[in-house]
Amino acid sequence: MKKKIFFSIFFFFIISGTISYAVPNNYNGKGSIIISKNMLEELFEYFVGPKSKQPEIFLISEDKSNFYKTSFRNYGQKSFINGSGGIKRHKLKCERKFKQNCDLFANARVIVWDNGINPMKKKTSSIKYNSTKEDLVISLNELGFEISDVNNADEQNIIILDKNFGKN
Repeated sequence: MKKKIFFSIFFFFIISGTISYAVPNNYNGKGSIIISKNMLEELFEYFVGPKSKQPEIFLISEDKSNFYKTSFRNYGQKSFINGSGGIKRHKLKCERKFKQNCDLFANARVIVWDNGINPMKKKTSSIKYNSTKEDLVISLNELGFEISDVNNADEQNIIILDKNFGKN
């Protein structure tokens, strides 16, 4: 009887102490993608910045010419990965705005686009908040993304939602 109770308590603590580092992949984009200069600038602005500006979601439209990104003020909390509910909500906003399907490119600071090379793991596909533009280009190349020298900014629409919590 004591063994049963001991194993039950031990099993409970093992299960309850487990932390999930899974990145939801229901809405991830798939296929090859060429990153334009304009998109590279937007990605750099999205990933890099003070720790207080936490990137949330970066979506790309189906024709890969429109971007939708959100961030929020982080007051000392740990970084997080959005669950499928938050991703779906922003995906629907993106699709309504651009009137086409939108796919997830990055969730927080993790690139989740499935190009066949990107492992889509938090440890290997993350971009650090203090990266330089050169570091970002190197990381994107290592993850299998091609960067174009062409700037098609006149063809691209960018939606930025920055929620400044705690504004005076």
